[in-house]
Amino acid sequence: MRAMRKVWMTAALLPLLATADQHVIGLSFGKKKVPVTINHPASLAVALKGKTVAITPVGDNPCTQPFADQLEQLFQTNGVNLVDRANLAAIIKEQHFEVSDVVDANTAMQLGKVSGMAAIIFVRVNRCSVRQDEPLIAQQFIGPPARISRTEAHFQASIRTVDLATGRVLGTNPLQADEQRQNQSTAGLQPEYPSSEEVQDLALQRAVQQANHLYFPWVENRTVAFMDSKNCNLKQEYDLLRTGDLESVLKLAIDNAQACKSDPKPTHEADALYNLGVTYMLMRRYREALDSLSQSQQIHSDNTVIETIVECKRARDQEMATQYQVEHNADPAPVPKPKPQQVDGGQSLNNDAIVEMVRGKLADTMIIKEIAHEPCNFALKPADLVALKKAGVSDTIIDAMLDKK
Repeated sequence: MRAMRKVWMTAALLPLLATADQHVIGLSFGKKKVPVTINHPASLAVALKGKTVAITPVGDNPCTQPFADQLEQLFQTNGVNLVDRANLAAIIKEQHFEVSDVVDANTAMQLGKVSGMAAIIFVRVNRCSVRQDEPLIAQQFIGPPARISRTEAHFQASIRTVDLATGRVLGTNPLQADEQRQNQSTAGLQPEYPSSEEVQDLALQRAVQQANHLYFPWVENRTVAFMDSKNCNLKQEYDLLRTGDLESVLKLAIDNAQACKSDPKPTHEADALYNLGVTYMLMRRYREALDSLSQSQQIHSDNTVIETIVECKRARDQEMATQYQVEHNADPAPVPKPKPQQVDGGQSLNNDAIVEMVRGKLADTMIIKEIAHEPCNFALKPADLVALKKAGVSDTIIDAMLDKK
């Protein structure tokens, strides 16, 4: 029988906590929430609509095939032609190609000429797990205890895209999705656990959504806090934002922020700068957004301004990390060549350094950034790769090491 864990839940405080959180995320005095639509470009600079590609599962994780199937549905929905895997296998066999997720540039280009494909996408699942947490009992100050049954799913994969016209690796991109669902009861009996299959499928769907953002433009619907004061003409900005015309909002916000500098009340200028910063952020012009938001905070700060600055920095950092990864992985697919003899002066990364970082529990994404940024002197013969795997180095990191060669 599972052991019970007890936690305390203050039911009487929940309405107060909800109200406080709502204030922090955007309901400060004078600011109202506005629904907006944001159009995002694909992260990878590759146009696949109308072209033919192959999605090729790699590895033996049981989630690889279902995930590849969901990716194929995504690509078909976005107008991409897919090569049947059986037909691709026949072409590879007939032409005596040796194709894996570390295919060399010459083989990649020959495969493109023979098959007519524009790209091949290798899918490798590194983790796909589901667990049911031990039962929880949440003691409440008011009412009977709540019994909680929670199911968690964790998914990690990498997608490697090779341009078959040039043989270049367009990107090796990690995907990670974590989902949890819980059932709760105050009737005295432990509720059933949410279905493991359903929670796992939710994690796969989230990873597919991340892949969608890599390859295809996407639309985000969200709400933002925005000033609608009559001062400095901010009400007109608010009304324009509701229409989704960000270009017109920006032009008006720039004019209003400039005109509001002469307003006798400094808080009015702070509000105008806040609106300008939010508009820049929605247009993904994060440097200008942070400049305007910081000026607003210096004049008059509230919780909404602080939270918006944090959100803007997070979005900026995420975009920079994605762009960094795309640029540093856009290298020619590796061509087998003799390993040059070079002296390691202690400044370059080697196999031992990678193993040390893995054992130190650094995230894969951080290690991959180090590989992309630092000089490297890896040993990557078959025996070396086996040793790396035995040491716990993930396939995603090994792919990045191979790319660096």
